[in-house]
Amino acid sequence: MAVEEIHIGDTGTSVDLTILDAGVALNLTGATITFYFRRPNLSTFSRPATIASAATGLARYVTVAIDFDASGTWHVQALVSFSGTEAWRTKLVRFLVHANA
Repeated sequence: MAVEEIHIGDTGTSVDLTILDAGVALNLTGATITFYFRRPNLSTFSRPATIASAATGLARYVTVAIDFDASGTWHVQALVSFSGTEAWRTKLVRFLVHANA
């Protein structure tokens, strides 16, 4: 994730994940990507991601106001699907959401 600091209620924040297979960027042409977010209280929600760069394995979700609703340690994981025949999850990526002043 490229964002330096995320706060509760941030909108328009790009959550970017580079999808890797054995350490190499996976070509995402034809893939469907879903991001699964886990809040600090362990509840989860999912959002459809877009493919920002198929050749470099870059997937992106742009947040809306209701997404980051609690401060603390969050996790995101991508589910990558190809034509309904192959699907797997990436490793969990940890990030912090900060409280507002």
